[in-house]
Amino acid sequence: MFMVTPEFKFLDVMNYLAPGTSYDKWVKGYGCQQTKSWFTYEWFDSPDKSVYPGLPDHTAWYSRQKNEYSTLEEWETEAPEA
Repeated sequence: MFMVTPEFKFLDVMNYLAPGTSYDKWVKGYGCQQTKSWFTYEWFDSPDKSVYPGLPDHTAWYSRQKNEYSTLEEWETEAPEA
């Protein structure tokens, strides 16, 4: 996936890795602690949403790829504290 606006270019690194590459293993191979998390691909369908203040409600965190919603615990981990 990619999205280009006058202000930024969003590229999914998985498009540049060999097929079958494990993202978690790839990131850990560089000594990083962060692993791939949920992203609201279905909700983030317009460059206008790049200026959305905060994260969308939990109901927007459905993944067609995983065929499930993130858990409330995962969502609360990603959501900023109010």
